[in-house]
Amino acid sequence: RVAAGAVPKCLRLPAPAARRSIRSVLPPVPESLSQAFELGAFSNAYFEGRPRDPSVLARAAELLSRADPLSEEELGGVLAQLKEIKDHVGLVTRVRGFFTFVNTMWLFAIIGIAVSIGPSIIALARPLGRWIERVARWIFRPVVQPLVRRMHDFGILEIGAWLVCGGVLLEAHQHRVEDFALYVATTGLALACPALAYSTFRHAAKLNGGDSQALRRMVAAWLSITSALIAMPHDSVLLGHVAVGAFFVAIGLHVGAYGLCYVVGFSDDDAMERCAVTSFLLLASMCCLRFVNTACGFGLHLVPFRAAVSVLGCVVLFLAMLIMSSRLYREEGARRRRTYLIANALMLTLLLGFMALGMVGGLPGMANTSVVFFVLWALEKYADFHMTAGLNGWVLVLVSSLVAWRSALALHSNPQFIASLFDF
Repeated sequence: RVAAGAVPKCLRLPAPAARRSIRSVLPPVPESLSQAFELGAFSNAYFEGRPRDPSVLARAAELLSRADPLSEEELGGVLAQLKEIKDHVGLVTRVRGFFTFVNTMWLFAIIGIAVSIGPSIIALARPLGRWIERVARWIFRPVVQPLVRRMHDFGILEIGAWLVCGGVLLEAHQHRVEDFALYVATTGLALACPALAYSTFRHAAKLNGGDSQALRRMVAAWLSITSALIAMPHDSVLLGHVAVGAFFVAIGLHVGAYGLCYVVGFSDDDAMERCAVTSFLLLASMCCLRFVNTACGFGLHLVPFRAAVSVLGCVVLFLAMLIMSSRLYREEGARRRRTYLIANALMLTLLLGFMALGMVGGLPGMANTSVVFFVLWALEKYADFHMTAGLNGWVLVLVSSLVAWRSALALHSNPQFIASLFDF
């Protein structure tokens, strides 16, 4: 209650609006193939029945998670609505597209609030402080300034900032509309970032300064744990990707932007090997849990993290293995040649194994990422062979260009392959 009361009124959603959803104001349409099949059975039972059973309309509404029973017109118009959705026309398509745009702008606004709230407070406090000092010099210095200083020293401001963040999350849990709940919860997570920066400012001086990467790992670990805890109750695949990505950053993955280039790699050799082993364990665990959960019906909730682990885990694992399987990695010599053969045999085994697991286990992101890295690995092995054999460099350029040309043509001919990679 204390945390919920700390939420500003501008961040609270009115109770009547919280009980409405986009789905409730649109014509009823099924969200999955199984719903479409069951709804077709309800439609057939209702319109073929003599007399018509009104309870069928109530059961159809329950199937679609609607509070009020469907009308005859709504149940009979489902097929027409599905045809319009298939052709990307009609009311449902336009309204969903509009709210997709609204949610995108909402996400940008959340990021903007997170990065600008701290500098804005500082910028507004300076002229306000001067104005207060001029108007009420007799009370500002002896009362207001010491009070703010003591609130800072005793952690009252810090506690207040975290109460606001926690209150926003509690507010999100009170909403019944999933879209609202997710984005309000994301707002709480974004506001927690400047709160974490303020807490770091207060307490970082007490930490050991010998490790220059400690703060980055600590922030990444905090973001991973927090995002995971928010992603699970809200079924957020986006926050699932944030949690998994931050986890890999915490254990050594490095992502940066430098001028006209973007860099994805690892902090050092130990971090690369650590990320490779961790990725393999995550991927193997995810596959085992998926099969066991399906077979035994344990009810494990893996949806927010399944795509993230499948795609990001494969990218990190295969990127590390691609580096370690290169002939240019580390020193030359007899021992290096044995390691080179072992690394490439392991790389090929992992590529084929996870490709098969992705195709059999219904994880297209894992399968397609394995295919992409298989092509990169094969091209890199050809370059290794070409340079070791002392062949003409222009031939290597020609072969590489032909492969790139054919790959571009294949990708344009099969856009669904790329779509599956980004189908989060």
